[in-house]
Amino acid sequence: MKDLSLTGFRFQQSGRTFYSTFMTGAVLLKQGVAEVDKWSPGNPKGYQRAPSSRRFNKVASFLRGSQGVPGILPQSVLLGLRGKAKFTKLAINGIQEKEVREIDGLPWEYGTLTIPSDLLPLIEDDGQHRIGGLRQAAESDPRFLNYPLPTVIMEDSTQLHEAVLFYVINTTSVKVPVDLAQRLIAQQDEDEGLHKLLVETGKDWVARATNVVDILNETPDQPWEASIIIPNTDVTNGVKQNTVVRSLRPLLAGDHIYKNQDASTVAELLIRYWKAIGELWPDAVDQDSRDEYSLMKSVGVLTMHNIAATVFEAARANGGKITQENLAQVLKPVAAKLKIEFWDSKSGDAGKVGTNNKAVRSLSDMILKNIQTGMLSTSLL
Repeated sequence: MKDLSLTGFRFQQSGRTFYSTFMTGAVLLKQGVAEVDKWSPGNPKGYQRAPSSRRFNKVASFLRGSQGVPGILPQSVLLGLRGKAKFTKLAINGIQEKEVREIDGLPWEYGTLTIPSDLLPLIEDDGQHRIGGLRQAAESDPRFLNYPLPTVIMEDSTQLHEAVLFYVINTTSVKVPVDLAQRLIAQQDEDEGLHKLLVETGKDWVARATNVVDILNETPDQPWEASIIIPNTDVTNGVKQNTVVRSLRPLLAGDHIYKNQDASTVAELLIRYWKAIGELWPDAVDQDSRDEYSLMKSVGVLTMHNIAATVFEAARANGGKITQENLAQVLKPVAAKLKIEFWDSKSGDAGKVGTNNKAVRSLSDMILKNIQTGMLSTSLL
């Protein structure tokens, strides 16, 4: 593999150096130019899923114009360079770079960046399916060997920076699976720079939520044992990790005492909570029959965790501590009113509303109307 040379602009944002350039189908077809940092048992810090060949096909079809519209991809993909490029300034149409900057007053430099072969491949942090689609189109149609794909390269990137950016990008725009990035963030949460970035972006609860998920999934003799789908494993039956992580945001990022509790405490409270739920709606929680109900599916998990803080406080007010028995007492009026049929996946009210925010709010309100909250006390466990 030779060094990679590209022409483009160098600029900085928040103290980090980026290059804005283009990569063609011909460049991307060269083996080792760019790849996905895919999670696998041999790469446990990888933060992305394996790319989808179906989405490659869709992008390639779009580029060829098969969908009846021009095949344009004007948005930039983001690549990570784990090291530094050599940058040589160039003149623009005979005008020296310094003069251009004085004319435009913009903080950028134009030139050629050379990326040493030992720093390749670049890491496909955002846009892997656009990159793969262009590769596929170029393999079968020479027109796309010169198709320019706008590209931003982040210099001195690290696996951790890439995972955080991947998570922030894909939870603030179009939703894509981010569960592997969640795992890397959880593994590296003690990094001060990462923690600061997570706080600034309002994602500091993610690491604890992911750790809570692992405790729930691994603790024996309770409803969530081996029932959470961890990415790139053989487990296919259960609730996806990302759904459970998202469901914990109200508990871990809300304005209450649970926001500051460690993962083991939160997990223990949730285990007691779900055991109490299992007492009241046993068929909806039992391993052999739960598939027929929505309680331990996305809408049920999102709803029950949305109201968890309120239920916990009611249990503390009624009995002093958040025990399984006190939680069951709080939820008994709910179970008396909303019987097992409520959770039926096909005919029950909970099974028919969908999983969007409006549905979760509606179900949460319906359940909370049957719960009496009281005064706060001090002990959690």
